[in-house]
Amino acid sequence: MKVEMTEAQLAAMTSGLNYVHLRSLLLAAQHSDDGLTYEDVRVKKKEIIEAECAGLIEFITPPPRP
Repeated sequence: MKVEMTEAQLAAMTSGLNYVHLRSLLLAAQHSDDGLTYEDVRVKKKEIIEAECAGLIEFITPPPRP
């Protein structure tokens, strides 16, 4: 499986996720032609946190810097 980041970066990006969430992320990456990307981890972690908080929080993506 192709991974776009180092093990240390992956560990930092997935901190706070439990085994079930990590397993789901890695299984999805195995079936993807792109492997595991930064965007995959960012989107999945955002979805998990929003779901766990029962809609009490919402992530807002800042506008790109000029």
